[in-house]
Amino acid sequence: MIVVNNSAQYPASVQCNVEIQLQIAVHTADSSSTERSHTERLEIQRQVDYAWAAGFLDGEGCVTLVRVRRTCGNRTNYRARVHVVQNCLETLNAFRDRVGENSVLAQLTHRDSYTRPIYQLIYDGIHCHRLLKKLRPHLVRKGAEADVIFEFYRDGEPTRHFGPKGVPAEIWHLRERCYDALRCLK
Repeated sequence: MIVVNNSAQYPASVQCNVEIQLQIAVHTADSSSTERSHTERLEIQRQVDYAWAAGFLDGEGCVTLVRVRRTCGNRTNYRARVHVVQNCLETLNAFRDRVGENSVLAQLTHRDSYTRPIYQLIYDGIHCHRLLKKLRPHLVRKGAEADVIFEFYRDGEPTRHFGPKGVPAEIWHLRERCYDALRCLK
């Protein structure tokens, strides 16, 4: 039996789940292949990290398409964005480390109503899309919102530059439909 000593990282229920999954993985793996079982352990740990991050995003995060004002073309564009706001900087750093995507971590401007500093972790554009792809199997509440972002990237072509004529009308309407769909899911 392999036991992962991660008591400082996870609550007891998650530790137990990891231990059970590792027992199953080791039991089903070929006993002569230690490299395979090590790889499986790493994959299980990564999935546990993604599950933790997805639960945190479900409770504390926001998945949205934001309107961005531009000085050229259609004058407006849409960007996928995930915000996670928290007063515990250590928790946001743990989230960022476990998902492994580029993000911006900023402290919000202090207001008299705040008793502690407030921090915001932002995943923007393609980094938002990659984050949601990693976490989608574990998302509950934000799952439908992630699916809208996937449709936006698949059919709305936000990374494509259409030139001086701008975005074709059918793609522009799809982008607006995705924006409206996310607003309805809030």
